Amino acid sequence: MTDWSRHFDEPLPLLDGRLLRTLLDAGRYVEALPKSKQERAEWQTATHFLLMAAEGRLPVMFAHIALLKALKKGRPEKERTSTQGSEEIQDSPMKDAF
Repeated sequence: MTDWSRHFDEPLPLLDGRLLRTLLDAGRYVEALPKSKQERAEWQTATHFLLMAAEGRLPVMFAHIALLKALKKGRPEKERTSTQGSEEIQDSPMKDAF
């Protein structure tokens, strides 16, 4: 049984100011992307992890990470670093993990 109402630990911010708070929000966002973008490897992975999380087969955090990576992939380098938020994150040894 799927549960698309599951919440992310932290909402995923979009460039337009919207927030993805649940698996359903994220699923609708991905569904609204152009087909050419949906077919990219990073979005295929994010979709797979969303489905697995909704089915309860993976933690929601896995979908969260896959979505962060897919969202980051399409941003120019300048936008990626400006959305980091604080110097603590930018100086963290984990900053390149995503």
